[in-house]
Amino acid sequence: MDLDEGETMPAAKSKPKITTNLKAIRDASGLKQKEAAERMGVNPSTYNSWETGARRFNIEDMLRICAFFGCTPNDLFGFSNVTSFLPANPDEATLLDSFRGMGAHYKQTLIDVAQGLEEASHPRRRQTEVIATIDLEGNVLPPGTTA
Repeated sequence: MDLDEGETMPAAKSKPKITTNLKAIRDASGLKQKEAAERMGVNPSTYNSWETGARRFNIEDMLRICAFFGCTPNDLFGFSNVTSFLPANPDEATLLDSFRGMGAHYKQTLIDVAQGLEEASHPRRRQTEVIATIDLEGNVLPPGTTA
């Protein structure tokens, strides 16, 4: 192929980095494509087309993928030197690093445990406290009095 001055060769079609990263993230989770798709509520052929690069995913799909796998858009795009979600302190950074290294099943288990611990540390009031009494005529009586 002869090129005129200033012309460049057409770019060779190669697999976009995002598809390679998506596959690596899924592989790290220990899930097959079909399992990941079903758990995300996506048609398996749609998910397959994301990984093969036959189809691009939109922003909603990207957020769904990130939430499911516990990754960031930067992880999908391969921007390893950029941090999207900065932990507030070293303990959070440690937890986040550990979480990102887990498979999907262990991530869900950790989420369940964390939510249980959160509820235990902030118990909701299940008892009702009498703050006023209303008599049969509709008068509000101060606490401690009975109608």
